[in-house]
Amino acid sequence: RNMLLEQHYFEVNHEVCQMLNTDWEHAPHIKYACAQALAGCILVYEKAGQAVLVNTFEIYCRFRSVDIHRELFD
Repeated sequence: RNMLLEQHYFEVNHEVCQMLNTDWEHAPHIKYACAQALAGCILVYEKAGQAVLVNTFEIYCRFRSVDIHRELFD
């Protein structure tokens, strides 16, 4: 708990929401910014009184342009 209190957090604003909703096909570099924005985040569901701490964020996709280690199509 003390470690979490020492960190700096910010609430997701409109600009971050736009970035997270950007199409990676048209702006492939955005996926790295999204991963940085979400790694270490705390997702809060206030109605249920629940929270999740995200330690890491990895991108998975079937397209080579998004994920170099993609799962191949059969």
